[in-house]
Amino acid sequence: MTWVIPARSFSCAVVLRTALASANKNLLGQLRKATGYSISHCKKALELHDNDIDEASKWLAAQAQAEGWAKATKLAGRVARQGQLGLSINKDNTQAAILELNCETDFVARNQLFVELVTDLTETCLATSSAVPQSNTSGAGIYKELWNMEQVREIKHADGKTLADKVALSIGLLGENMLLSRAMKMHSVGSDIQLYGYTHPPHSSNRTAGAQGTATFLGKYGAVVAVRSVADKPADAEVLKHLCLQVIGMNPECIGTAEDLEKYPEFAEQQKAEEGEAAAAPAQEDDAPVLKNKTSKDKFLLKQDWLNDEDYTVEQVLQEAGLEVLEFVRMEVGQCSNS
Repeated sequence: MTWVIPARSFSCAVVLRTALASANKNLLGQLRKATGYSISHCKKALELHDNDIDEASKWLAAQAQAEGWAKATKLAGRVARQGQLGLSINKDNTQAAILELNCETDFVARNQLFVELVTDLTETCLATSSAVPQSNTSGAGIYKELWNMEQVREIKHADGKTLADKVALSIGLLGENMLLSRAMKMHSVGSDIQLYGYTHPPHSSNRTAGAQGTATFLGKYGAVVAVRSVADKPADAEVLKHLCLQVIGMNPECIGTAEDLEKYPEFAEQQKAEEGEAAAAPAQEDDAPVLKNKTSKDKFLLKQDWLNDEDYTVEQVLQEAGLEVLEFVRMEVGQCSNS
């Protein structure tokens, strides 16, 4: 007996299959665009969850995280001394955060996924709320919160994952060992204190106004300075930028306040000798005294020659700009050795 399939029924079946295939293709495209995972992974996720795109997305994220941690464990012993510093400052310049993320090669350090990760993690540190205990606040009105490798890994991202989870996921994607080496957050306690930062060399992704007005910078070196305006005029942005570059380039040990100078009696003696010689000598216009012991002088930020014009000291430039330095922090990639 021969069965004959009505042409109309066959046509309906073809149309139905075509419609389903089209719908599945659209879902596949949506899922791939939303997650960034491969077509094969997205197809498997949709098949396992009856084309439920939300459940498929969750499954993909869980799989990627598991694979990332497996990869991170496998690569954990490999040396990671390259990387980027991230530096973020909030819109009113009262909080700043610096974070160091290391990887194995400069090639990965320049990868866009790595750059986006550093930016995201740094802004997460900036957004991490923490009480400012008065007992830990310096007399200058500055509070610094330092996170070591273990502490920074446990900071929570806005999506609920730890920063360690976020890094492990990227290890799975980029295939290199990565280490969250350290992070720091600085708060100013007082409306008259402002925080400014800069990185060097400046990265192409640097932005002066990101999410919620946050300024975020990436580079191999970074500095944050806390200043107070002692003049009735707005702070000069160029002076502040070059002050950060001064800290990055000259790496001072301390500000150079009267209290700092007392710790180095040999410098104080030399300074008195220089001042005595200058007073005894005939006055010369625009003739700034030069210290013989450059090594001793360069310990102190205020006593250093201004890099932009060595005829002036940092102290003289800041006095002219009406600024007082209260605190500074300097970091560079690879400063904390890891293996």
